[in-house]
Amino acid sequence: MFAAPAPSGPHEVGSTTLHLVDEARPDPWSPGRSRELMITVTYPAAPNADTPLARYLSAEFPPAALRSVAVEAGLPIDVETLPGLRTHAHRDARIAETPERSLPVVLYSPGVGVPRMFGTSLVEDLASRGYVVVSIDHTYDAQVVEFPDGRLEVAATAVGPEEPGEWGRKALDARVADSELVLDELAAMAGGGNPDAEGRPLPDGLGGALDLSRVGMVGHSLGGVTATEVMSRDARVTAGVSLDGSVGSDAGPGVDATAGWDRPIMLMSSRSLSPGEPDTYWNALWDRSSGWKRQLELTGAGHYSFTDVPALLPPLPALIAAEVTGPHLGTIAPGRADEIVRTYVAAMFDRFLRNEPSPLLEYSHEAFPEVRYIR
Repeated sequence: MFAAPAPSGPHEVGSTTLHLVDEARPDPWSPGRSRELMITVTYPAAPNADTPLARYLSAEFPPAALRSVAVEAGLPIDVETLPGLRTHAHRDARIAETPERSLPVVLYSPGVGVPRMFGTSLVEDLASRGYVVVSIDHTYDAQVVEFPDGRLEVAATAVGPEEPGEWGRKALDARVADSELVLDELAAMAGGGNPDAEGRPLPDGLGGALDLSRVGMVGHSLGGVTATEVMSRDARVTAGVSLDGSVGSDAGPGVDATAGWDRPIMLMSSRSLSPGEPDTYWNALWDRSSGWKRQLELTGAGHYSFTDVPALLPPLPALIAAEVTGPHLGTIAPGRADEIVRTYVAAMFDRFLRNEPSPLLEYSHEAFPEVRYIR
């Protein structure tokens, strides 16, 4: 079983995978082919679901590909165990009884080189609280993406004829277009269609439950940049969360942050990005944004504290644990980091997609002393 805590909401959880093809868009890294994506849709399931628990990763996933994922993360992930892990979500279970068009939708975008599965704990928790969450693998950006026919597409390197900045702009543009494709296909699902390229059946009731008037987006690292960038380009996303990410800039990937936003946005980072410190683009965004905004720091966290990675590590001897994981996981206990990230992301979307009070987001709240309210 997946080592992360079980989802905390009142619902059981279901999940299904879809293969999306954008016939109108050539792939930026393989122009002779249409753009293809794999996504996981995670949702509140009907009680007493009797379908099997979904695998964390396909049992057929090649060991060499697994090792490349661990290398990309820079951590000793116990990759040999991943194909045997089960998540907390029942595969293709019927969705919970719910009025039509009643469930808000959240998109999840992972960091560069990182598979969508590394956001499973957060995604399943949101689904247990009554959200439909769509996790996206950005093909040729994720280290490895597996398609239903067993085909593996590995990451395109950022080293070559393109400068790193150019690669970043290309990747972010692709990620934004991927997110917009997902929103288009969700609309097709809500209208009774099935966007899966193989035509595999959708879980009963899934399309009709989607409320696409309430859409949020959360991402980690470059996925956080993606969330803020999608908000700048697509009005369908009404609230965003960046987990240890930043915002775009005219000098690098993304739009000029000085344009500002008029919709709610939250940054939770593993380091302080307060005025006068490194992230000048976040400062510019803050100064020019008219919508609700909050900037938080999770003290003691490392870059991967916002993902499943801590739950995937084997036990490490205490004498070397800090040396091996410190830059990536910091000093905060993994379970505590997971609890805090889940709670704050849910509070953000409860407030702005459900119009429910979220005192946790106010400056005076002291439930989690590890969270520093920067502004």
